[in-house]
Amino acid sequence: MQPWDEHLPSVELILNSKQVSSTKASPLDILFPFTEGKADPSRLKAAREALARYAAKKAAIPTNVPPTHEPGSLVLLLRPKSAKIEANWRGPFRYLRRGDHTSSSIIQHITTDKTMEVSDRRIKAWTGSTDLDELKTLVAEQEGEYAVDHIVSARRPARSKTIYLLVHWAGCESAEDSEVTLNAETAQMAALDDFLNVSPSWRQPVEAACRRNGWQL
Repeated sequence: MQPWDEHLPSVELILNSKQVSSTKASPLDILFPFTEGKADPSRLKAAREALARYAAKKAAIPTNVPPTHEPGSLVLLLRPKSAKIEANWRGPFRYLRRGDHTSSSIIQHITTDKTMEVSDRRIKAWTGSTDLDELKTLVAEQEGEYAVDHIVSARRPARSKTIYLLVHWAGCESAEDSEVTLNAETAQMAALDDFLNVSPSWRQPVEAACRRNGWQL
């Protein structure tokens, strides 16, 4: 049996030779006049003109142009598509510099000072107030809307009975994951049940801590 990729040239030729209903011609007819055959000349001309306009438009679009944000300026961050939160943008964040990867930037949380590298496509300039106290209040209000997306991991320091849960917050970056302690409130999280199902080695320590403290799991 031949490898599938050896058939690609034949498949490409078949597709490019197939007549398109809108132009009554194949892609080969449009690109190479000597193959026109029975194609409608007026439709061929229109198709070629449209192809030329598209090529010119594409050539005029600059690629990999870095954003014009200045270091120290404020930007908004687009939430991940998976975040089920009404507001699409959060922040503002402080723009620091270009990222270590192509088309990325380094931004900083204005209250925690945590930095993260994000795609340039997910940031835009902040046009509101620049008063730091007002901005911190705005960010704090946003963070009050956050919900637990899932629990990343758990740990218990040596000679300690306290269990720490590393939480990933809905709509936030992985760099913003933070720890919460297992207590009466966090023991009720649905995310904790999911975590224990995929990390069964933590079930016994968590259940023991809940029994010891009288928490409902």
